[in-house]
Amino acid sequence: MPNATHRLATAAGFTVDTVSTGAAISRVTLPVAGRSADVALRYTNPILHLTDRQFIGSTIGRYANRLANGTVVIGSHNYSLAMSAGDLHCLHGGPVGFGRRVWKQDAASSNAVSYRLRSVDGDQGFPGTVDVTAQYRVSEPATLEIDYLATTDAETVISLTNHSYINLHGNRAMIDGHQLSVNADSYLPVNEALIPTGDYGDVTNSRYDYRARKAICGGDALDTCFIINGPQQSLRYAAQLVSPASGITLTLYTSLPALQVYTGDYLRYPFCARAGLCLEPQQLPDAPNQPLFPPATLKPGEPYHQKTRYVFTEANA
Repeated sequence: MPNATHRLATAAGFTVDTVSTGAAISRVTLPVAGRSADVALRYTNPILHLTDRQFIGSTIGRYANRLANGTVVIGSHNYSLAMSAGDLHCLHGGPVGFGRRVWKQDAASSNAVSYRLRSVDGDQGFPGTVDVTAQYRVSEPATLEIDYLATTDAETVISLTNHSYINLHGNRAMIDGHQLSVNADSYLPVNEALIPTGDYGDVTNSRYDYRARKAICGGDALDTCFIINGPQQSLRYAAQLVSPASGITLTLYTSLPALQVYTGDYLRYPFCARAGLCLEPQQLPDAPNQPLFPPATLKPGEPYHQKTRYVFTEANA
């Protein structure tokens, strides 16, 4: 069934609901002060993921974020990618990206589930047939791990992420008042179309310096890619989000090189602007078209494996 859901749970009461449409996270709840707090935006009807333009909780692919002018250069070939009407670039894998597909559920248990998808050669314009697996696992007391695995039969590009909108206040209030820190000394400057210029920016003395935790206020609109400090391909600390109102903290670790932070300023019905904040570990946006960025290619015989860990804690736990 396209909207089949599976619940992962710990004995402490932490639950994560997943759904085969978009291999999406459809609900995250955390016990706080004797009640269950919803800490991620969700659709009440999971079938809405198939037409979702807001990517609520979805697995994003074949390439997260933006590819300039709807093209990608791989080797000596330039491939034209599918784009939605009016778009100037290919966003999150195209108009029928991975977040709008029905994935096949594989092994499932009380604390883990896997989803599988085959993306054929030419899908949304990307070369190579790619087999992708998204694995979700929860552990005590409130940790969620996501593993992304992929193989290809021809050289291609890939950048997978999850697009959950987090609100640690535990209700539909706006995210203002959260406190954010990001383990990044640099970020990617962008042009007016949000395409990276190809340069790296130093966060020092800029509005993008979140190395020390600071509050998110109404004027702090972010749709920004940060370069995570530390050795690439290793699971390392990336960011921390805190709600002083609820006492909930989310600490994020990832093996991916970058983190897109989006404050949800363009969220629309059934949500409202800034109702949730996205922390999206990923490859660098537009990397296949940027000679100074590390490559995001996947070749036959070189499996792709990236991991992200979300650790939720409560101040009084």
